[in-house]
Amino acid sequence: MLSPEGFPEGSSSPALSILQERWALSVLDVLLNGEVFFNDLARALPEASPTTLQTRLKMLQRQGLVEREVRRDVPPSTLYRLTGKGETVRPLLESMKRWCMEHHSEPAQGATAETSPVVEVLRVLGQKWSLPIMMLLSMEARGFVRLMEALGNINSSTLKNRLDGLEKLGFVERQVLSGNQMRTLYRVTRRGAAFRTVMLALRQWEEHLQG
Repeated sequence: MLSPEGFPEGSSSPALSILQERWALSVLDVLLNGEVFFNDLARALPEASPTTLQTRLKMLQRQGLVEREVRRDVPPSTLYRLTGKGETVRPLLESMKRWCMEHHSEPAQGATAETSPVVEVLRVLGQKWSLPIMMLLSMEARGFVRLMEALGNINSSTLKNRLDGLEKLGFVERQVLSGNQMRTLYRVTRRGAAFRTVMLALRQWEEHLQG
């Protein structure tokens, strides 16, 4: 079953799996500026250990996003570049940066994609069910029971946990309606609605990865 907007049920997707790997997004961001030698990449991301960078590069190579060229220099050197498939991440990264500029202060000097506020947002959205919840609420406000019915086989404790996480991000707010029976409606905030462009870019990248 597919969630709203074509995401796999429960937000299990190759795109989110890649973005949740620490430093993977930063590596892609650096490589979007052109091919680099490993030592230059390490200097661009000084907080990442060389071992971690090598692990992420190997993962991105397996995904077909990055390729490497071993130069027979003295000493030998390794050059990394994005493949055509890897270049497809550009619209997603650009939409992420635009969202940060509009909803956060200017990035600090030396900031990387890894330290961007949007990375933490994507990690929360990458939790099972968070993304489908956001997509449903972006269409219309819903009560807890209607959300459960729309999502299918989610349990109540998981739904409550995900809604709490989205509230902490400032993406979802609740409204208690009075009447014969008090009930709570959940809706997307203005900040959460603005993030929809990032989610749509994420969906497009997902399609490229699966194509």
